[in-house]
Amino acid sequence: MSSEILWPEPRIRKMRGLCYQFSCSHYYWNPDWTELKNKEEFGLCALKNGHGHNYQLEVLLPEDSDWIRAKSVLQKLVESLDHQNLNLLPHFEKVIPTTEAIAEWLSKEIVRQLQVPELQLTLKESESLWVRLKLP
Repeated sequence: MSSEILWPEPRIRKMRGLCYQFSCSHYYWNPDWTELKNKEEFGLCALKNGHGHNYQLEVLLPEDSDWIRAKSVLQKLVESLDHQNLNLLPHFEKVIPTTEAIAEWLSKEIVRQLQVPELQLTLKESESLWVRLKLP
């Protein structure tokens, strides 16, 4: 008697991707800490004149998304960050604009504006530092 193991059919969800680049500056500062504590924790990243990055944003959306609308929404979001000091933008007023915080804000805005059931977002600050979020 042979026993055959039956595996469930894999759920394959086709996704399509869009890629954007933008440049912006920021600095790390926790207003609840002293200047000394900020400098100890964040080092040169705590300098108020800030520093900049050339970010690469990759977004995967369900294949059946409205691609014309998706491109428009993503372009506007990227333009709202491009060549800005993130610390001066309202959405980072009370949040230290780390790569993780930027990625989280972008993903929430994309979901809110496009009403997509899922997405995968990768934000690269450099080749050695990046964040990937998957929703749900």
